[in-house]
Order: sequence, then C-alpha cells, then structure tokens
Amino acid sequence: MKFSIVIPSYNQAAYLRACLESVVAQEGPALEVLVYDGGSKDGSRSIVEEFASRLGYWQSQPDGGQAAALRAGFARATGDVLGWVNSDDLLLPGALAAAGEYFERHPDSPMVYGDAVWIDAAGKVIRPKREIPFDWNIFAFGYCYIPQPSCFFRRAAFEAAGGLDPTLVCCMDYDLFHRLARRGPVGHIEAFMSALRDHPATKTNTLGQHWDREHALLARRYLACGPIAYRARHLWHRMRRVAARLARGCYRPLTEQERRQCRLP
Repeated sequence: MKFSIVIPSYNQAAYLRACLESVVAQEGPALEVLVYDGGSKDGSRSIVEEFASRLGYWQSQPDGGQAAALRAGFARATGDVLGWVNSDDLLLPGALAAAGEYFERHPDSPMVYGDAVWIDAAGKVIRPKREIPFDWNIFAFGYCYIPQPSCFFRRAAFEAAGGLDPTLVCCMDYDLFHRLARRGPVGHIEAFMSALRDHPATKTNTLGQHWDREHALLARRYLACGPIAYRARHLWHRMRRVAARLARGCYRPLTEQERRQCRLP
C-alpha cells in the first residue's frame, strides 16, 4: 500500500519546514509527497528545495489557490491512499502506519480519520481534539468534526466520488467527506494523528462569513430539509456530539505519555 500526501502552501515559510519534516519522517507504508507552492515570495521555495530529494514532485508557481493545487496534486499522485496536509499543520508520528493498518483490516472502508491536537503559532499545544466514531447525523447536521489532516481516503473512492469541488474555498473537505461517506463505512482511530495550527491568518479566523455561506450551500446540496428543520436538527446533533465526547472523555487534557508519543513539547 502506498500513500500520496499533497502539501498545498502559499507564503507559509514560518511553518513549512516543520510541516515537511513531519510528513517525510513518517514510517510504515510507502510514501509519496507532493508539494504545491503557489509562487510564495517569503522564502518558501528555498525551504522546499532543501527537501527536494525526498519529494515525489514539487513546484513553486501561481496555481489558482488551494483547491486547484490539491486537484493537480491528486491528479499526479500515484498512491493507493490519499490525503493532504496544509503547510501550517503537522502529521504526528505513526499517523500513516495507523491508517495503513486500518485500511488493510477494512478493505470496504473508503476513508478513516484519527484524533488531533490544536497547537499555536509557536507549536505549543493548546488542547487535544479527541473525536468520536463517525456518526452520519452528527456529521451532516452538526458540522464537520473530522480533523482534515488526520483523514485519509482510498484513491479509488476519491475518484469515484468526483474529487474536490474547485468552487469551494473553505468547505472543500466537508463536501468531499459527504460524498466519501456514502461509499462505505467510515473508520475512526483513537490516536492523535495530526496537529492543527491555530494562528491569526487561518481561513477559520479570516473567512467567517465565507464559512457560513458554504455550510449553507452544503446543507442545501446534501440535506433534504428546510432551514427551520435544519437549524433544529443542527442544535440537536451538536448536543449529541458533546454528550458523546463527554462519555468518551474527549475533553481531558493530554497526559505526559501522550505528549511523548506525539513528540510534543
């Protein structure tokens, strides 16, 4: 089994080296790493060049944005399993090995996701993001609780589902997961597999209204209910997720052993 991980980036030199190191250091399955830098002007290209010998492909040129870069990367990728890591995020040790073992045991599953941790701009842990097993109603009517860099999917399922929607800016992962989840059972691994970096320039912090518009678009696209019914079900299933996370102990802080296993400060 071979993994292809695409890393889209633009002017993220402050975080890019750490991202690349976290991906190329993965052990276990065969790995192909493809980097699509959108012509950064902050020294990102020189960082990518340092890793060139360990990359399957890289480029640094205008690319039309994140969705376009990802679509180009997945079109070039040769792996059986795909995923992407934004250049300000990290893969944690053992992520690909755990995903590979899951896919070997579950040949009918199109995708699997693990847990994550939130880190700040300096890489300091903010809090864990432990998650619950996949629940269609919580996912569809609550919100996308799957940590994107902790999610991996079979190439065949990705292609059959139609790939990424290039018209979406913020919710391209949520949209893709909607379609992948219809192709078979979605797996969840109770292990920290990625680190999500929270800093002022993220889309989450800068494009709030855009997020809201795209969430509303996906609700119309996939859910056969009116806005009032959607809001009621949204509230109910978000409450269900909180209850499920409480039952699993998702809100407890990281232990020292977990920090060591994730190689976190």
